[in-house]
Amino acid sequence: MEIFKQLFTYKGRMRRRDYLIIQLGLVFLMFAMFIIAFTNFGVITFILLPLSYLINIFQTAKRLHDINISGWLSLIILVPIGYFIVIPLCFIPSSEGKNKFDINQK
Repeated sequence: MEIFKQLFTYKGRMRRRDYLIIQLGLVFLMFAMFIIAFTNFGVITFILLPLSYLINIFQTAKRLHDINISGWLSLIILVPIGYFIVIPLCFIPSSEGKNKFDINQK
């Protein structure tokens, strides 16, 4: 149950490895929803797609906190070309020590 709490919260920080794992999981989920959308189970996609976007926004906000940037920037994901912000976040190192959002998790 704790993992679900972590998925739906924007507070705190997230390291690169954890962020990359979640992003790969979301890509797999969206690919599966794309396939399901063309079958008779489109209702499942209608429910899961907004949830996956919400999870992505929350996790991106935590990753932005880790590099000492406001989590509000994660809303740029809602713009189609804004999704490309995710790629550099997988490679930018965490800010060292304590920042304005939390203590470093290393």
